[in-house]
Amino acid sequence: MFHKMALSISEAMKQNNQNLSKEKAEEITYGLEILLYEIFLFGAAFLSALPFGLFFNMLSAVIGYACIRGFASGAHARTRAICFISYFIMLYISVLVPVFLLKSYSFQLMMLLFCIDMILLLKYAPGDTMENPMTDEKKVKQKKVLSCLSLTAIFIVSFFLGDTIPLYANSLLLAASFGCVMTTPLMYQLLGCKRKLSTL
Repeated sequence: MFHKMALSISEAMKQNNQNLSKEKAEEITYGLEILLYEIFLFGAAFLSALPFGLFFNMLSAVIGYACIRGFASGAHARTRAICFISYFIMLYISVLVPVFLLKSYSFQLMMLLFCIDMILLLKYAPGDTMENPMTDEKKVKQKKVLSCLSLTAIFIVSFFLGDTIPLYANSLLLAASFGCVMTTPLMYQLLGCKRKLSTL
C-alpha cells in the first residue's frame, strides 16, 4: 500500500519534471515510502495511547525516538509486521517504564544513559542499509554530528523538564536511547538487516 502510494507520487513528480533521472525517482520513491509508513506508525501510536491517558507521554517518546532515527538512521526490520511490533515495543517501554518505575527524574541515571548513547552514536552512527546506502562521506560525517547534537538537545530538554514533568522527560530520553541502540551491530543481527558502511 505504502509503496504504491509513494510510486504514484514520484511518477507524478517525474511527469512534471522531465529532468528527473530514474535513479533519483527511485530514491524519492523509497524516501516517500518510509515517510508514509512513519506517519502511519506515529498515528497508530498516538491513537493507541489515547484511551489510557498517555497521549503526551507517547508524544514525548515519539519525539525522542524520531529525532535520533532521523539523523542516525539504523537497522530496519525485514517485514512491516516485525517493524510495527518492534516499534510499538520500544515506544511503550519508553512510556511505561517512567509511569511504573521511574516516576521521578534521576540526573545521575539520565547522565549515565546519555553517555552510553553518545558512545554508541560516535561509534556506529549513521547506520545505513544495503537498500539505502550512504556513499557520500561528507553526508555521513554531517549525520553523525547532527545525531550527537540531537541527543545533546534531548538531554538538555529532559533535564529542564525533569523537575516539573519527570514522566515526559524520562520517556523522551529513554526513547532516544532506543534510537541510538538501533545503530548497533546487535540490532542489525536481530532484525536480519545489513549495512553498507564499514563502521561495524
